[in-house]
Amino acid sequence: MDLLKEQWTEEEILELYVTRAIPASLNENYLENMIADVDVDSIIFWIEQVEELSGLAFIDASKYELFLNCAVQWKRIQLEEYIVDFDKDDELKILENEKYKTVKQGFMKLMGLKDNPDRLSNELAYISMHLLGARRLSGEGDHWIKYQSLSGEIVATFEQENRFRLSNRENIIIGLSTHLQSAMYRVKYNIHIDNPYFDNLEKEYHKYIEQVKNFIEENPHWGLTNLHRHEIGFIVVHLCAGMEQEPQLPSKRIAIVCSSGLGTSRLLERTMRRLFPQVYITGQFSVKEAYQLTEKDVDLIVTTVPFTQKLQVNYVKVNPLLSLTDQQNLERIIGRGTYQASTELPVVETVMTIYQSVKKHTIVLNEGELFNDLYRYFSGNQGAAGSEVTSLTSPACIHLKNRVQDWRESLSILSRSLVNQGVIEPTYEQELAQVINEQDHHFIVAPGVAFPHLNSASIKKTGFAFMTLEEPIAFGGGGEKVWWIILLAAKDKIQHVTAVEMMLDVVNSKDLLSKLRHEQNIDVIWNWMLEYEEGSR
Repeated sequence: MDLLKEQWTEEEILELYVTRAIPASLNENYLENMIADVDVDSIIFWIEQVEELSGLAFIDASKYELFLNCAVQWKRIQLEEYIVDFDKDDELKILENEKYKTVKQGFMKLMGLKDNPDRLSNELAYISMHLLGARRLSGEGDHWIKYQSLSGEIVATFEQENRFRLSNRENIIIGLSTHLQSAMYRVKYNIHIDNPYFDNLEKEYHKYIEQVKNFIEENPHWGLTNLHRHEIGFIVVHLCAGMEQEPQLPSKRIAIVCSSGLGTSRLLERTMRRLFPQVYITGQFSVKEAYQLTEKDVDLIVTTVPFTQKLQVNYVKVNPLLSLTDQQNLERIIGRGTYQASTELPVVETVMTIYQSVKKHTIVLNEGELFNDLYRYFSGNQGAAGSEVTSLTSPACIHLKNRVQDWRESLSILSRSLVNQGVIEPTYEQELAQVINEQDHHFIVAPGVAFPHLNSASIKKTGFAFMTLEEPIAFGGGGEKVWWIILLAAKDKIQHVTAVEMMLDVVNSKDLLSKLRHEQNIDVIWNWMLEYEEGSR
């Protein structure tokens, strides 16, 4: 298998899934006789039949390995070299289930084992081992809840150690759950897969690889103590995909194609969104799907796969971490430079992370001043004094202990408050609703706290409104629940500084959060804001 992988690249084999025939390039080396007579079409058809009957789809990298495994297995059986005394547990008998009757018959015919049930049973168990360990695009089965729970523990431990909250965490948990489901089988059956980007990960995310390695050792009940370092790298890919924030300003349509799995695809997508928010990511596609994409579907394919056959759409090959060279190349192709964050969200996340880290390691004599200095530094407003908080809002913009049906109703109430104050046009609400409805919006800045805002021509002047809720509600497509919503409209980078500082001051104080959450009297909150103003002068 290792020798074959050196001779035939992933990209070449994946093209067989499209062409169904061995290209001339694969027969130009001294190993041509090894699979020159392999029935490529039958092997690919069989793998796709397994996907269809099981209701799951393998990632492209696993399709590559499964094809090579089947080809080697076929060749070995043709040479009458059989597996004997294979130790089969119940899970390795999966293809003997009645549900997979047609798959079993297809395998029997493909491998020429029709008249030898004992050999067939051993060889079925062998390929089942690789099928169970193959990475897939979605989770399934009775144990799916267990893997989601394990994934949630890993994410929570990672967040707690690093003192920040992963964005789009629900999708991160689901993607990691899918990966762990197959990784557990690889541990069980001692199957090793290489992480093609591990060298880059060691350079960029060495700290997090070590962290996850330590988490695993400290939590033997997870059942991951025998994970290879490359497997740990895959877990880190999933986690780090949630570390970056990006605004949504769709324009050019971009398709992401990566054969290495959901984690790598998501990391590449997030990096693209962060650096090039002006583009619209249409989705993540397999190699086979990439050949079917046309200019009606997308404008450009950004991929980790070096295609050797012509696609119907222009593509650019990149490293999933987007090196400086990749960024410069994409800037040239897309036509605009990389993005420097102009919304408050990346600044808020950075300030909160540093603030918590400083508090963890030292005694802070004046927490408020430290927080304000950090915020003004990272927002580029050193020395700037924002407008007084009460000049940016009014008691009519404060809504306490409200009961609403959903986030749309709360957004409508808050937007109407700002429209009445002459702060925004009604279209600002529509623009925000479109972004909030996306499953991976990044407006939740702390557990239970949403901070929706955009740069928009619908903003007439700087102002804000906020609402606390009697019962938390799911905020957007991601389903994360919030009880405090602050709607900001910022006309420039200076006026709203004090308002954001006040919000962050509350977010980082358990006492203030508790008081705000239970307060019903608007006058009490207004007087507190006046006191905050006085203390900020």
